[in-house]
Amino acid sequence: MNDPELAKQILDAQNRDSRLDPSSDSEDFADGPDDSPGWQPQYREYDLHAKMLGDLINGVAALNQAVIASAGGKARKVDTYPVPATALPQAEIDQAREDGDAILNMLGMGDAIET
Repeated sequence: MNDPELAKQILDAQNRDSRLDPSSDSEDFADGPDDSPGWQPQYREYDLHAKMLGDLINGVAALNQAVIASAGGKARKVDTYPVPATALPQAEIDQAREDGDAILNMLGMGDAIET
């Protein structure tokens, strides 16, 4: 689940008929701000017990927010308990960029973005 090549193959198999021409030679966009979370558990160490404990932690945090809000206070946003990251979401982002580049190239605007 953490292999980028396998994630790309899975995504290609799911979207086999809906892809645009991936043969364009366009470069990837520059990396934006880092939106990745801090610590995340390893996928190989994440089991049913870890998921259940994470769900329990998220439930208690939501209950705290509900109690604060019902008492008239302002409930702050609480981050959810982290789960393991796999390569599939990154493959989806890469595919979306490739499809966007293909559309821009079809419209003749591929060079306008590379500044």
